[in-house]
Amino acid sequence: AIGMATVVRGACRRGSCDAKTAGRIVSAIEKLGLPTTRPGSIPFDSVCEAMKSDKKRAGGKTVAVIPKEIGKCSLVPTDDGELFELMQDGEAAL
Repeated sequence: AIGMATVVRGACRRGSCDAKTAGRIVSAIEKLGLPTTRPGSIPFDSVCEAMKSDKKRAGGKTVAVIPKEIGKCSLVPTDDGELFELMQDGEAAL
């Protein structure tokens, strides 16, 4: 849930989806009682390192699910640096 919320905020900041879509996704996660931000006690670098074991990872890349609008997304093979930047953008959007 935290990763999904962070990615959609990053995608919104980069112009891949609009603020209304990002808000709806984050709101849906919150309504389920799930967290949408990384706890301050967990270092950002630790999260990025853990993402290297994601089930969507192959050949040194992770397939990032980038929301475009509700019900529509793009699957983008992303190297570690790109994924790190997307997650940074998502955290910066808070």
